[in-house]
Amino acid sequence: MREKFIKWAEIICTGKSILTVLKELKKVCAKENLYHEEGGCLEKIWHITHEDALYKEVGDIFLYKVRNRDIANAAYNKYLYHTNPDFYFKYATNLSAMGFNCADTENLDEELPEVILSLCDRFDAIVYMMICLHKNKDYDGVLELEKYLTIIKSKIEDYKNKTSNDNKTYWEDIQYTEKHLSKILSQTQNHNDINKFAIRLNKENKKAYFNILKDLITYNNFENALKFYNNNVCENFDLKPTGNIKSLCWIVSDFYRDIFEFYNAVFMQKIIIDMELEEENIHA
Repeated sequence: MREKFIKWAEIICTGKSILTVLKELKKVCAKENLYHEEGGCLEKIWHITHEDALYKEVGDIFLYKVRNRDIANAAYNKYLYHTNPDFYFKYATNLSAMGFNCADTENLDEELPEVILSLCDRFDAIVYMMICLHKNKDYDGVLELEKYLTIIKSKIEDYKNKTSNDNKTYWEDIQYTEKHLSKILSQTQNHNDINKFAIRLNKENKKAYFNILKDLITYNNFENALKFYNNNVCENFDLKPTGNIKSLCWIVSDFYRDIFEFYNAVFMQKIIIDMELEEENIHA
């Protein structure tokens, strides 16, 4: 899978048509039960082909597979709007008059210029591939795709800085996507490179920092754990520094307790107990 994705990422970064890539990626996402990403691929295919039936397919995915009726409704609205706009506005107006707000008339057309829309779709496609690789625990594959994601993001930033268009909602979408990917990556234990990538995507992802701390402490890298906490975690989250490794263990344990990851919380407490027992043996 990794080799295929790298090949696709290279195509995405060239500026060539990505229609074939999106169609194949949609199949992979469906096979992996990544239904949000499958629906995302279909929407991006629509941006290229404008085949209105694709929105009906998106609606079906979110209605029957994801069980998200709001997104399903939005997709069905777009399908009806694009296939029969005159009827759609009558239908929406009547529902509104009856007190229902399930047929919005906003956001039915793509308002972004084709250039930036294409770049954002390419960015999302690489993210979808990363999510697939992460689900299959191919963490090195995820990291290999980072450079391609960086290339596309750089192009989006260039576009943003060179255009005077006030509509920069796409930039907010890119930042949201980065945070979403960061959250997924920070589910990974015992892989500091993945958690560092999660931090690069979102420096406010506290869990990624504490995953790194836990890993450093687990393997007795106490000096590096204290440095990482004092120089990175404290600075980003306005916490008090510490020079005591047992105090740091309690801080990490409390963090995992607060997010209901009780196994990790107890694991850190066991490390503290082992330290105390070792100190007692030394002074016995």
